[in-house]
Amino acid sequence: MEDRARPAPRHSPVWTLAEAKARLSDIVRLAAGGRPQRVAVDGREAIVIVAKTEFDRLRAQSEAANLHHLLSQSPLSQIGFEHGPIAGPVREVDI
Repeated sequence: MEDRARPAPRHSPVWTLAEAKARLSDIVRLAAGGRPQRVAVDGREAIVIVAKTEFDRLRAQSEAANLHHLLSQSPLSQIGFEHGPIAGPVREVDI
């Protein structure tokens, strides 16, 4: 039987909820060591347990301003531009 406390280095196991309850201290130790642990609920992956430092890093990334956010907050975002179809010359293409 595979020892779930020692997952493969590149891919953490998916714990069932029952296994996660029974082995919580192992899961927390592995996650704190930088190895995210996945937990399945009703046969589907539902939860990932990560170290607080990783959670903080991911949270900061998701909260960082992106170009869409910056442009949508601009006072110029309320300006409407009227434009019609652009007609340009058509040229022959050699095939």
